[in-house]
Amino acid sequence: RMAPNWSGAFPEEIAEKVGRSDVNIRTNSLGLRSAELIQPKPDDLFRIVVLGDSVTFGWGVRSEDTYVGQLAGLLAALHPGQRYEVVNAGVSGYGTWQEALWLEEQAAALQPNLIIVQAHLNDAADNLWGTYGQTAAEPSALAQKSALVRLIQLVLLAQRGGGTGSGSCANDWNEGGRRVCWDATMALLDDIQATATAFGARTALMPMPMRWQVEPGVTDPRTWVDVTRYQDELAKYARRQGWQFVDPLPAFQNAAKGAAPALAAEGGSLFLDVGHPNEAGHRLLAEELYRNLNQAGLLP
Repeated sequence: RMAPNWSGAFPEEIAEKVGRSDVNIRTNSLGLRSAELIQPKPDDLFRIVVLGDSVTFGWGVRSEDTYVGQLAGLLAALHPGQRYEVVNAGVSGYGTWQEALWLEEQAAALQPNLIIVQAHLNDAADNLWGTYGQTAAEPSALAQKSALVRLIQLVLLAQRGGGTGSGSCANDWNEGGRRVCWDATMALLDDIQATATAFGARTALMPMPMRWQVEPGVTDPRTWVDVTRYQDELAKYARRQGWQFVDPLPAFQNAAKGAAPALAAEGGSLFLDVGHPNEAGHRLLAEELYRNLNQAGLLP
């Protein structure tokens, strides 16, 4: 996580690569690229905590242009009678295992009402490495302290079909011996959901589209993965475990095919590179999140 109360800018090579020269970074006292939180949390405040990687953090874009910042703007404009606080807890390079640990440490202080987890294709490999050497028999620190969390974890594990045995990755993706397995990620999402449930929060899962899923002719080493299987695997998990699933891929594909006017200023793209959205991409993420959460009744 970044240092608390830090201000600076993206490195020059990143600014040149994405064509953005005025992108500043400022963190709050928790080391988050977010406004200072209102503490203690008022009873009438609906707090949304968004976990994710460099996409959520806002790689190459201003804080107010991230989908987190734009979601906060939508909520303020469309629900003027309700107090919302949308917390950007995204950190560049984070995998689900780090997000689960951070939430476990901060949930009691944050008292979230809704937790959104932004997923990325690289999470599968990141989480395998991040949890290497750990076993399902090792409870988290919060689970060791809380019988409720332990009970929720057991229920979620049973819903998912048991532990991660030697054959649990039999149907996962392989390329040249590289193992890409979602089992570790799903177990970590269970941990996040258990923590959320213990504090009375709902959970939503949103996988970030990849550019080669949206724009023809884009090459990327990961295009060997079926263009929809990444989202499909997480959608099946979300349905089984009771997460709200938000899939912005169809909206991204429709926007690209329809050559939406908003894309003209961005060179006809929703992306800065193969996996990071530009301002228009972040806007579409925010709109899809709001539409989905509002229709599902997850917003007061």
